[in-house]
Amino acid sequence: MGENGRKGLFMAVSIFFAIILITMGITYYNKTRPILDNSSTKMDTISTQLDSIDYKSYDGTTVPGSEVISCINTKASGNVAVKVQTSSNSSGKTYNSGSYNIKDIHDNNYIEPTAEFEAKIVKTENGTVTGITFEQQ
Repeated sequence: MGENGRKGLFMAVSIFFAIILITMGITYYNKTRPILDNSSTKMDTISTQLDSIDYKSYDGTTVPGSEVISCINTKASGNVAVKVQTSSNSSGKTYNSGSYNIKDIHDNNYIEPTAEFEAKIVKTENGTVTGITFEQQ
């Protein structure tokens, strides 16, 4: 067999093995795709549940004003709004960032640290927490 014959045979064998490797890769991808999709869905569900656990302690409980202030400073964000209804402001004030700094006790939005507040969680239809409402008792 001549030099050109060897090169041709080597190229044919190389192409054959490349086709086999590509076919095996596609087969492996097609078999693992449903597993990856399922695990991604489960991870999303777990993530949502973990987010809800962080807020579950507020759902339907009575907390002192100091805890309300702490909640504003730690939980209020662009994704979770904290609404506080005081006895002097029944329409309430919504906090979208951790920035409660009202010191004037005559301000309608002042939160008395010893006052009692009823907490409620606000969720979307799919269970994502979008807010916490505190109403002074």
